[in-house]
Amino acid sequence: MLTTPGPNPYYQYAEGHFESARATAIDRTKTGLLLIAIGFFIGWIPLFGVVGGILELVGAIMVILGRHAFGREHARNVMWSIIIFIIAIVVAIVAVFAIVFRLLRTIILTAPTASFRQVSDRTLSGRFLM
Repeated sequence: MLTTPGPNPYYQYAEGHFESARATAIDRTKTGLLLIAIGFFIGWIPLFGVVGGILELVGAIMVILGRHAFGREHARNVMWSIIIFIIAIVVAIVAVFAIVFRLLRTIILTAPTASFRQVSDRTLSGRFLM
């Protein structure tokens, strides 16, 4: 026997719409946090680090989309945490580039008889001035 499903609360009254929107925002936040956690753990695997970074980015976007369900303070704190997260990524990228370019510069300017171990010890133990 076929039964007709009940009408969606969204169409019946305004409170139903707000309940539905809040539930959607909470689900987005939960999914975003799960994606951030999965991306963090996948990011440590050398070949899958990029996939982990993408999952973290998608999770951060989902948390941003669902931030209003928990109040103004939570929405503000979510934005601050995302800003700090992006700053940390930029600092890490700059540090990697500084180390790589410093190492390459030292290799190019060092005599060809110096071993790689000597060059890397000298580069990584010194200052990062270019």
